[in-house]
This record gives sequence, structure tokens and C-alpha cells, in this order.
Amino acid sequence: MSIAMKAMITIGMVLGVFAIVIFLSGLVVGFGWAVLGWVGLVVLVLLLAGVLPVMTSGLASRPDPSKSYNESMLRFQAAAAHPEAPVLSICEPQLLVHGRKTDKVFVLIHGLSNCPYSFSEWAPDLHAAGHNVLAPRMPYNGHKDNTTDALRHTSARELADFCDHCIDVAAGLGHEVIVIGISGGGILAGWIAQNRPEVTRAVLVAPAFGLAEFGVSPNAFLMRLMLLLPHISVWKDPILRAGGVSRAHSYKRQSTHGTGEYMRLGLAVRRQAHKNKPAAGSIVVVTNADDDSVDHYVTFETADIWKSDGADLTRFEFPKDAHLPHEMIDPSEPGAVPSLVYPALTALAERRPVPSSAPQEVVR
Repeated sequence: MSIAMKAMITIGMVLGVFAIVIFLSGLVVGFGWAVLGWVGLVVLVLLLAGVLPVMTSGLASRPDPSKSYNESMLRFQAAAAHPEAPVLSICEPQLLVHGRKTDKVFVLIHGLSNCPYSFSEWAPDLHAAGHNVLAPRMPYNGHKDNTTDALRHTSARELADFCDHCIDVAAGLGHEVIVIGISGGGILAGWIAQNRPEVTRAVLVAPAFGLAEFGVSPNAFLMRLMLLLPHISVWKDPILRAGGVSRAHSYKRQSTHGTGEYMRLGLAVRRQAHKNKPAAGSIVVVTNADDDSVDHYVTFETADIWKSDGADLTRFEFPKDAHLPHEMIDPSEPGAVPSLVYPALTALAERRPVPSSAPQEVVR
């Protein structure tokens, strides 16, 4: 079921609740006044969502890079020791090291409502190749309770601080810092690319700058609406809800507020890019032609801004006939093909030719 279909089902449910509220209010004040009052309120909210500015000025980087390998180890351990809630064992932040600072360190950032388990097969391969590997857990993700509504607590500022923490730690782990983020983590990888000069290369995989099938302007409106309205919990399976099938490490519901905050950080990236060239040495934007979860047009808009800045930018697309899922990196995701995806992404991250067995780069 696509994002758009889930959104339509959720909107239908909200409208049903709205009709009940109008009916109950009508019993008290009369149905004419109830309809006028509630419909007027909705119109006002929609108007505000269309015109109110979204503030991103407070989302600048606050860097404090580690000065040594030992300092990075201590920082990682300190952060991992204090999760905001009990974390699923397979979702603990991962750090695979060689006991010293290596030539390259890979920072792997998972998607929204997922966790570091997404890299359970790929991270060991990168480590075996001689690299240090950091796979952090994003705030409010990876909790033992996969029906949690914890994502409602997300804030763009906290996400920016998390990005800074990742690169601060990585600075002591490798002479070259390579960041790879998927989906919501792709937004974070984009923010890192824009703000942190310590990064040699940032790879954004299916970044969730916008929701699929809506387009650039509707996504901007949806973001404002999600930030303006009270939080709504959106079940990934809006029919079965908590009874819906899901992977143990992936949440069964999303948060409108949390999603809006991720999109706010994405907006901050585009606004910053309009003013300054990205700080990272180079950027790779990876899309999936068969992806029905994120909007490519918002991603392409972001890439175009970077390109106009003169950034060293590469675009790559997995073709539709590969039938890859949105969470293409997670080996437990139905339809994932690690043997196709991992070699291609590793080659892109290391500026090597993509294996001939993988799809070729697409220039747009």
C-alpha cells in the first residue's frame, strides 16, 4: 500500500471522527452553529498552513569534533548508555572498529521508524574491508515497543544535534568520513553534507525530503499542516493497526509531527544550500525508480540546488525493473536484494566504478 493510499485512508478516518464531533456538538449548540464553527476552524487551519512561515534559522551546525580515537570511543559509549526508552537489543547503536583510526570510517544512518539493524549484514562487510563503521540509532527509534508513539517527540533541532554528534564521533575514527543515510536518514545525510566539512562523501539513498505522489508544492503544504496541527498517529496498516504485520525492529506507526520535523530539516538543507555551497567534499544522490514512499521531485530539487552551487554531485538510480523496496538496505525487508544494492552503494561511496551487474548511473 503506497504512502498516498495510507494517507487517504487516514484522512477518511479523521473525517469520520470530525463528523462525529460535529454531530455531538450539534446536540449542544445546534447543528447549524456546529457545522459553521468546525468548518470555519478547518478553513482557518488550512489557510494558516498555506501562509505561515516554517522557521529553520535555528538549525545550523554546532560542531565539536573529537580530537582522538579514544575520545571518540568515550563519546560513543556515553551516548549509547542513556537511551530515552528501553531499546530492542538488535537496535542498539553499533560501532565496529579496528582499535585505531583507520583511513576511512563509514557512518550509516537508518531510516525513520527503523534502527541500526538495517545494516546488520552490510556493516560487517565494510568492517572486514578494513574500515571503522559507526551505525548510530536515531532519536526515538528502535524501542522495544514497536507500537510506540515516541516519534511524536522528534524535533528538527534534536536531529541536527544528532547529526553533529555522529560526525563529531566519526572525526576520531577515520581520516576520511563517508556518510550513508537512507530515507529519513537520507535527510540527515543531506544536512551533514551541507554543514560538515569533515565529510569526504555523503551518499543519500532514497532520501525522504517529500512524501511520494504529492509533488513539491503539496509536500510543502503537508509539512506546514503536520507542524501546525496537533500530532496524529498514523498506523502503517490503517486497517489492522497494531495487529498489522511488521518487522520486529520497525515501528507499526508513524507520527505526523515527527515526519513534519524531518521535512523541516530537509527544508533547512535547501535553504542553507541557497546561501552556501555544501561543506562535504562530494555528494551522491541515489533514487529508486520503483519507490512509492518518497517523492523524487523534492529530491531532484535539492540536488539541483547543490549542482547550481558547483557541488561535486553524482546521481544514480536503481531501475524500476529491479523492483526494489524503499528500505532497500535492510536485509529483512521483503524484496530487498543485498547482492545488488550493497556493491553498488559501496562503489559509489568509494568513488569506484559501479559493478557491471548493478544498474548504471542515470543523469537527469
